[in-house]
Amino acid sequence: MSDARVSGIVDVVEETKSYGKNNFQKRLVVIRQDGERFTNYIPVEFLQARCADADSINVGDEVEV
Repeated sequence: MSDARVSGIVDVVEETKSYGKNNFQKRLVVIRQDGERFTNYIPVEFLQARCADADSINVGDEVEV
């Protein structure tokens, strides 16, 4: 597994959503990276038990995931 990291400013933090009869959970956080010419929006999904890791993240925070 790679050790990829993304840093930027949090643009969106969604609530945890449950899917299916097994209650599969996921939570979306969108990180914005402002470049010289373009702005990149990078979606990061937190799955299952990791959904709670996004509780401390707020819109406007500078983060590295």
